[in-house]
Order: sequence, then C-alpha cells, then structure tokens
Amino acid sequence: MSNASPSSFDAARSKTYDDRIEHMIPGYTTMHRLTEVFLSTELPETASILMVGAGTGAEVVECGTRHPGWTLTAVDPSSEMVKLGRQKTDDKGLSSRVHWHDISLKNLTMEEPFDAATLLLVLHFLPDDGGKSALLEHIAERLKPGAPLVLSTFVGDPANTRTKKIYELSKANAIANGLDRAEVEDKLNLNRKDIHLVPEERIKALLRDSGFIDAQRIVQGLAMMTWIARTNR
Repeated sequence: MSNASPSSFDAARSKTYDDRIEHMIPGYTTMHRLTEVFLSTELPETASILMVGAGTGAEVVECGTRHPGWTLTAVDPSSEMVKLGRQKTDDKGLSSRVHWHDISLKNLTMEEPFDAATLLLVLHFLPDDGGKSALLEHIAERLKPGAPLVLSTFVGDPANTRTKKIYELSKANAIANGLDRAEVEDKLNLNRKDIHLVPEERIKALLRDSGFIDAQRIVQGLAMMTWIARTNR
C-alpha cells in the first residue's frame, strides 16, 4: 500500500508506484488477471466498465487489451497517477476506448449506468466513519441491476495478533523481494494514520449495506483480499 492517500500521490511517488507495488503485495498480478477473467465470464463482447481508483492503469490495460469491445471509464483523484495511466493506455492503443477522469467518483457524471465496476486497492484509504460506505454506494448507484463488482483492499484489525503476524510476514516478503527495509517498515506500519483497516466481516457488511450481494473472496495475498459481488437491484 502507499504511504499517502490516493489524492496525494505526487509525481515521484506515482512514477515508482508500479515497481514498488508488485514487490510489496504478493498476488498483485494475479488480482488483475483474475479481475479480467471474472469480468470476461460476466460481460458480453460490448460492455462499459467503471474503474474506480484506477491509478496507473494496470486493470485498465489488462481488460482493455484483451477486450476490444469494452469501453472503460477510469477514475482517480490523483492527477499524477492519471497522467501516467493515460500515457500507458495511449501507448497500448486504447485511447479511443478509455476515458480518464482525475476527480472523485461522486463528481463523475454519466449518461448510462455501467455494466460492471472495479475498486482495487482503494478502500483501505478511507476511514470507516461513512467514507467507505459512501464510496461503495456511489459505485452501486452507477451500475446496472445485477452488475458485478471486483473489490480488493487490505484487511485486518491492527490490535489483533493474527493481523500483526500477517503484516510481519508481509514485511519479510517485501524485504526478500529487494525493497528497502526502512521503506517497508514505513509502508507496512499498522500504526499509520492514513490507512484504515477493517476485518473481512466488516467488508462484507459494508458491501451488503451499500447494495451488493453474493460477496465471495477469490484472491488473498497476505493482508490483501479480493472479492466479487453484484448489485442487489
């Protein structure tokens, strides 16, 4: 995870994000691959997908290059991340089918509801004081009835021994992958004030209360978990 909220990714941090995140999170590549595979089983050849917190565009490229009939709307509040994501998708020849917006989702206007949505590695940045539920509700409001969602976030209870053990293992894995020990200790610090972890049971409750059903976990990379769900409308 980053050591800043999504909106505060500066140019330097954004440029190194891709290299760092793959070494920091086991299952990062698998998460994106399974996101595309899952959506391919749910959607027709022509579909529109909302990608919230799309960052530097990993999921956008994964889905866009494999499905020429899909139109992707990528939203991220960091203009620096969007700049890199737009360059990446332009280089892949996807510019005509990818629409980037460096705004918060609540400010996104749309003409038609989307066929699916993704929310990857974003929710842990938001406090559980209504922030997490509000974002999930904003997504549900923009989806067609029964539309699928792929959600990935860091989970746990910082006071729980199991969570502490998972984070120690996460640190050891990142260091073994060549990341600097001091950087790892900083980014995987359970006492950070800008990361708001909640247990898996709370994630499922947030999904249910925000209008989603059938939540099922499909990937776990130590502290990161990924679920699929669909709108209950």
